[in-house]
Amino acid sequence: MLAPDVAELPAAPTERERERDGRPSDEDGSASMPDASAAPASACPPFRQCSFFLARKDRCCRMEAARGSSLCAQHGGSGRVACPHCSTSVAACALTKHMRKCPAATQQRERDAQPWHVPGTNAAPVAAAAAATTAQRAPSLAEFSAAELARALAAVDAALAGEGWDGELQGGVRRPTCAERLLADTAAGRAIGGGDGHVPQLQRKHATQTASVLGHMLERSVLAPRRRPAPPDGKMQQKEIVCVELCAGRGYLSMMVAQGGPKRFVLIDRQVFRNKADRSLRALGCSVERLKADLRDMDLRKVAALHNRAAVVVGKHLCGVATDYSLRCAVALAEAEGERVLAGVALAPCCHHRCLFREYVNVGLLHKYGIDERLFQAITKLSSWGTTATPSGGSCEGEGADEGADGEGGHTLTPVAGTAVAAAALKLDEAARIAAGVRCKRLLDYGRLQWLRQQLAQKSGCRCDAELVKYAEATMSPENRLMLAALASATEAEMG
Repeated sequence: MLAPDVAELPAAPTERERERDGRPSDEDGSASMPDASAAPASACPPFRQCSFFLARKDRCCRMEAARGSSLCAQHGGSGRVACPHCSTSVAACALTKHMRKCPAATQQRERDAQPWHVPGTNAAPVAAAAAATTAQRAPSLAEFSAAELARALAAVDAALAGEGWDGELQGGVRRPTCAERLLADTAAGRAIGGGDGHVPQLQRKHATQTASVLGHMLERSVLAPRRRPAPPDGKMQQKEIVCVELCAGRGYLSMMVAQGGPKRFVLIDRQVFRNKADRSLRALGCSVERLKADLRDMDLRKVAALHNRAAVVVGKHLCGVATDYSLRCAVALAEAEGERVLAGVALAPCCHHRCLFREYVNVGLLHKYGIDERLFQAITKLSSWGTTATPSGGSCEGEGADEGADGEGGHTLTPVAGTAVAAAALKLDEAARIAAGVRCKRLLDYGRLQWLRQQLAQKSGCRCDAELVKYAEATMSPENRLMLAALASATEAEMG
């Protein structure tokens, strides 16, 4: 044991360290002991940092540069490629080995093996055929002339007037009694099972909206039990309701719908979220199944949880083309025969500026009023005006923004680039500009509802009551339209 005031001598360098540092060894092969009084500064070579700039982190890579290079092995190694699933940089010769253990690739293989995964099943035939071609960038608002924008608004007004859709939307905010527990401000008010558990406190804004969605579903009997004749005697048998939430996210809409009676839920989303609502749903005695899938490739007819049950398809804030995929998904379930049956639909669309002409369900309506792809793109861009307002004291032009600044949930809250110039060319003040955007959204939503009503009546053979209602005030959420459809079985329709 050395005295406290005596410094311990460093260990002698190994032969490998001497070769790395370029220091000669003793004649007998043994390393000389360095002087403990002073260690030379040149004993360790200077650390050379990789010079590759990481734009996402706004700094250079902090790994050590390889010999003879200013880059590390990760960024400067020759023959390296990015994994197509997780984007990890790996050696080209090791890509096959990496793919066998890549978590993202493993998840995709597991998803592709599921029976409900059918690539492109909910895509429009024209869009599926064009998927192999090079995708073209959607034009921005500034790329449309004033004459094109004026023609687009004129076509919107003509379609709304011709179809009788220019009236005031019915509905309003609903607050069903069964939802009061989730709207409580205290954990005691939200207690489950005698206080053993409680549901998480929801944001007041979103809880009020989902409660209103539930209220409209209950008013129109979307969640009412369905009865179908059962073999072999043909007696009427009541089908259990299973709620299928599309673009489910954390599942808060399902948690609210559970207050209306359903006890079985299937939550579908293409991303992985913190499953906050799942535990609360199970505490309520509900069965919950999560599926990670893209709505473009989801075939509900092959989901085992819907076997011999009546499905209610719900979704809140289905962005852009996701609404069209959801409608085709529901209609495909409606034409299923035998043990699977569609009971109702409740979908709240949003983000109409992300709609695609080739994927829009009611292209026939667009052709009827002379709306081609170019005018449709102009209408989708103008629809963003319905959810935007010029910030007080600020400019209308979003610097470097193509679709405007996104707020919570991805909704456009500030005007898109080119709004001020386009509105001035059309001689629209802010109130008129917002009203024009609302009309564009209404046309797209009513066109979808018309298609849904026709398809459900044709393919299910059931009486279908479909309606577009307003479930929230515009001051609470400008995306406040809800498509509702309730179906009765053929036997129930005959019974009145």
